[in-house]
Amino acid sequence: MSSDVNFDRKGAARAGTRNPDNAVRWDAGAALCREAAQRVSRWRATGARYLRERRMEDIVADLLALARERPGQTLAAAALLGALVGGAIHGLSRSR
Repeated sequence: MSSDVNFDRKGAARAGTRNPDNAVRWDAGAALCREAAQRVSRWRATGARYLRERRMEDIVADLLALARERPGQTLAAAALLGALVGGAIHGLSRSR
């Protein structure tokens, strides 16, 4: 820690001082954001590949198997998707 940093009782640097820990925190936050973006990108690519390589009947069978295996999570996902689609349709109807 630098000697020119004065901390109050809560541990936050006072106004007008430099906190070298902030750079470390920003770097860690940026690394987490990059990692999350890479995960989403891989997930999207995997989903696109799945949809390209499968027939619709196979996709429906997979979804039914998933619904039987995890009914609560499937219901929550369906409710979220329904809310998103409903919001989009409602937004389109209001713009006319």
